[in-house]
Amino acid sequence: MALDENRIRCVREEYVSCGSDKYVKFISRKDVNSMNKAEVAAKIKEMLIENLRIPEELLEDDSELFGGDIGLDSVDSLEIIAGIDDMFGVNMTGVDKTNFRDINALANYVVENAEA
Repeated sequence: MALDENRIRCVREEYVSCGSDKYVKFISRKDVNSMNKAEVAAKIKEMLIENLRIPEELLEDDSELFGGDIGLDSVDSLEIIAGIDDMFGVNMTGVDKTNFRDINALANYVVENAEA
């Protein structure tokens, strides 16, 4: 089911579309700042499972996302960038690839770069 742009705009304040018919709860910057790294990592893991359809049993917080363990590619990195920007309001465009190594690295970046 294609999502209507107006529908997305109407619910954008509270929810964002993350590549499927399901909606993922938008996390405000205030909420991100009150989350610990483990909570951020759990939300990122949920997003990767939903958007990139990675089997949950394969995805650990320290699984190498690109290459070895999971085998994501550059197109997948764009999905990750969009998902993190949508969920946490943290822009990852142009960020060094070491920040994409695994869920722990992504969570560290989000926690360190979330604005108050």
